[in-house]
Amino acid sequence: MTLLFILFFGLFVIATSHHADAQENKISAEELKKTSRLSFTLRDAYQTQYTVYIFAQDEKKSTLKEEDFWTNNKPGDITYTGTYRAALLKTGDSYGTVQSADLDLHSITLPQNLALHH
Repeated sequence: MTLLFILFFGLFVIATSHHADAQENKISAEELKKTSRLSFTLRDAYQTQYTVYIFAQDEKKSTLKEEDFWTNNKPGDITYTGTYRAALLKTGDSYGTVQSADLDLHSITLPQNLALHH
């Protein structure tokens, strides 16, 4: 979790110092809230709040058939796979900015007792 925070804090600094004008780098807040698998909140030095959303527009869902000892996941846990990207949404904005950093994240497996976003 700490590594994710450091990674996205770096993305946050990059995003706030460069403004992308290309429309393909924008995604609506509604779409982010609907398709994100993970999210967390950050604040800048001025206490402006941002939410980082992790999402994949090509996400597929499956169920683990066998125990995964490496991640301690059990049969029946849900696995999501796709090309995950990060988007940064400033509180109150209608559109978030999709980040260009390669997350190298291709799957997320959630325990059966973990609440999901959707």
